[in-house]
Amino acid sequence: MTNFQIEFTHPWLLLLLVPALFFALFPYFRLSKKYRKTRNRITSIVLHMLVMALSISVLSGINFKYELPNTRNELILLVDGSFSGSETEEAKNNFVQAVLNECEPEMRVGIVTFGFNQVYAAPLTTDKSRAYRQYLEAEKPDGSATDIASALQYAGGIFENPQSGKIVLLTDGDETDRSASAVIRTIAASGITVDTVHFPAERNDSEVLITGVTLPDYNVVVEDSFKIGLTLQSSFVGAANVTLLDNGEPVGEPHAIELVSGTQTVEFEHVFHEQGLHALSFEISNDRDTLTQNNIFNSYIYLEVFDDLLIIERNADESAALAEILGEQFNVSVVNVFNEEEMPTELDELRQYDEIILMNIANADMPAGFDSILYSYVNEIGGGLFTVGGNREDGEGGTVANTYDRQDMAGTLYQQMLPVQAIDYTPPVGVVIIIDRSGSMDMRVEGSGGKTKLDLAKEGAMSSLLSLTERDYCSVMTLEDDYNEDLEMTPLPQRAKIEAAIEKIEIGGGTIFTGALERAGAALRGLRSVERRHIILVTDGEPGDSFWTDPINQVGGYGGAIKNNALSGITLSIVAIGVDSKAAQTMKEATELGGGEFYNVWDATTLPGIMREDMDIPQIIAYNPEPFTPKVRDHNSVLNGVDESLLPELGGFYGTKVKSGASVPLMAEYVPVLAQWKFGNGMVASFMCDLNGTWSSEFLESETGRKILNNLVNCLFPVKNIKPGAIDTRMTEENYITSLSVYASLEENETLEITVTEQTGTAQPSVQKFTPTVTDGFGKVEFVITNPGVHEIAVQIKNADGSVAESYTTYKSFSYSQEYNVFTDDEENARLLELIAARGDGAVVSSAQPWKIFDDFQHTLEHEFDPRWAFIIAALALFLLDIAVRKFKFKWLHEIVRDRKLKKELGQNKK
Repeated sequence: MTNFQIEFTHPWLLLLLVPALFFALFPYFRLSKKYRKTRNRITSIVLHMLVMALSISVLSGINFKYELPNTRNELILLVDGSFSGSETEEAKNNFVQAVLNECEPEMRVGIVTFGFNQVYAAPLTTDKSRAYRQYLEAEKPDGSATDIASALQYAGGIFENPQSGKIVLLTDGDETDRSASAVIRTIAASGITVDTVHFPAERNDSEVLITGVTLPDYNVVVEDSFKIGLTLQSSFVGAANVTLLDNGEPVGEPHAIELVSGTQTVEFEHVFHEQGLHALSFEISNDRDTLTQNNIFNSYIYLEVFDDLLIIERNADESAALAEILGEQFNVSVVNVFNEEEMPTELDELRQYDEIILMNIANADMPAGFDSILYSYVNEIGGGLFTVGGNREDGEGGTVANTYDRQDMAGTLYQQMLPVQAIDYTPPVGVVIIIDRSGSMDMRVEGSGGKTKLDLAKEGAMSSLLSLTERDYCSVMTLEDDYNEDLEMTPLPQRAKIEAAIEKIEIGGGTIFTGALERAGAALRGLRSVERRHIILVTDGEPGDSFWTDPINQVGGYGGAIKNNALSGITLSIVAIGVDSKAAQTMKEATELGGGEFYNVWDATTLPGIMREDMDIPQIIAYNPEPFTPKVRDHNSVLNGVDESLLPELGGFYGTKVKSGASVPLMAEYVPVLAQWKFGNGMVASFMCDLNGTWSSEFLESETGRKILNNLVNCLFPVKNIKPGAIDTRMTEENYITSLSVYASLEENETLEITVTEQTGTAQPSVQKFTPTVTDGFGKVEFVITNPGVHEIAVQIKNADGSVAESYTTYKSFSYSQEYNVFTDDEENARLLELIAARGDGAVVSSAQPWKIFDDFQHTLEHEFDPRWAFIIAALALFLLDIAVRKFKFKWLHEIVRDRKLKKELGQNKK
């Protein structure tokens, strides 16, 4: 017992002791000495004072407080035994031993090791030496994963006195399964505190692994090539080989790649030759690689058969030609948008089809609510949508766009789904201004107020900026013996920077076109945020280099540079200041090759106006009935097997603006003709022309056009079966642990059965079976997969007799435990341990200060004792004894003993 204290609730009542003692002693001392020294008087006065002292103590609220050693303290050391912490095992052992050495003798200590499971290595005991021996000799946990959450819950259930318990977590913080931050509050609520000690992983080995695979987010068609992206991470630079296996069979030769230190993505081409499941394995190999557990990455694609199309048309037989083409490969149904009996009104009705084609359908044509179910069909369910343009009469006998009408589309769900916007806009442009600054440009121009040709060229360049918008880009170059890039490609909001570069141009240099045109083309090709790319060149003389170095084959020279630029959609205009007819003819041919304009200016004062006019970009209008041949911009699966040189002519297009993130396989001049993108879970494509033969007769009749349409329809199909069924699932994957939620309405006597089967191709694959309880149409099961590969998950509703009423099958791939991903973020792991400690009402303890974990332990327990009832009983007993003493004579014990001895001696003397 320590720190004993006597406390009083009303200490001022202790002052009553003074008068009490006075009134007790005053009568006593008034007696003569002869009488007050008697045994009875002395005993009575002592008892009397004790009774008063006890009574006044009771009145004052006496209370005893003291402390006793706390024998209820309990400590669990929770030690991470997973693979990622193997390099710090010795440091953790030293920490455990140091903690045991610091423990008070009466404290009970237990040790739990964990990885994916938990091992109770040393049960709670006060024998610290024995606990350490048991810890070292105990069975090791499964170190292939780290489940901190389950380990904390397990340790929390061991305590006999949770209110005095503490868990000390020793780990690198790299959890692979479940979430410790989600369970720590529950543990803390039971009174257990949690400290954390961070032992960062220590790995300096050479390591390379595949961290992810990017598969097409569209429907892959048999015999069509597609790209697979592999994300690699490496700690070194070197060569490696990647082997692809499809359903266990190697595909071709290993792919040789060059590793970089860090993260990189490599792509491979692949082709599937049959429908069904394709279990894909990617194996990376390198002589310097140290871990083998993470060298194989598994994924899969299941090629479904999709062939149900629904065409919704505006006008009768408008889709006849398209339906005939697609009907050769698919099951095509056609309904009229105004036929209320045939038009789908429910989402499940749309889900009967794999793809919806809207043939000349405006938002105003749709029945009420149809846009909403169409939105869900694409965004949530993953169905495909293909919109096709078309015309209508405007009420005044004129023809206008129907599908991509700008007023009709504005602010609608329909517009949100499409990869293009039907809006008024001018295409953004990137322009390079090239100015000749040779000596002849220093000649003064009559009527210009003393300005030189160069001055007027600079004014023209300044003026041309007024035709540009804040979405545009500009670069400034001057002609030299090669060229000079005065200003690299700069956005128009930095106008002052562009103007300063133009203003600084001075006389000096030659007139060589080739280098400048090549560099300008390269700069414009690097711009992805513009739709028009243009070069404007100002000169007053014939260039010093030739138009063609090989005129017969038309290659080389500045003509070759112009030709190459034109293939990339880069146009060229030349503003010539008073050149002779021969030079003018050559420059005119150059601009015809470059798709721009040639201006031979004899009045140099008109230069600013001409240059500004050349930069004027017309606004894209909705209805464009001018024939054109589309050009390829983005190569994707829509163009598989298509010869670009055979693209058929179209009779017109509907002007739209492509949205960011959309792919544009076919373009008109500056505007998309065919665009597609991923919208939610589905794919959407828009064709900015008709397919009823008005503008598209040649397209529909050509093999190239038919090939594009069939490719496009295949590309838009969903990636999985979307037809409605009695079973739906949602899967959450965490390394080894998979949680499967099942939504299914069961009839009476029906049961739900889930079977997880490893797709290894062996005679005895791993099989797990579950029969979860279904309540209100919902059931959930959690299972563990540790074997790499692809696993089939079959969900069945069974009748009472065991027959299958409904079934649903999906797949899951597993590659390697994240325990073997050595490229972890130690800072993020440290933040997790800080969060666990904060939510666990504990602290983050340094591995160098093991004694800190005892700072918040309660080493002694405070006790209180209320003695008032004991004092009252004692006072009553003493009071009665006082009365007895005063009424009766008595002898002390020693006197009684003495008298008996005397009496005995007297008796012996008489004998």
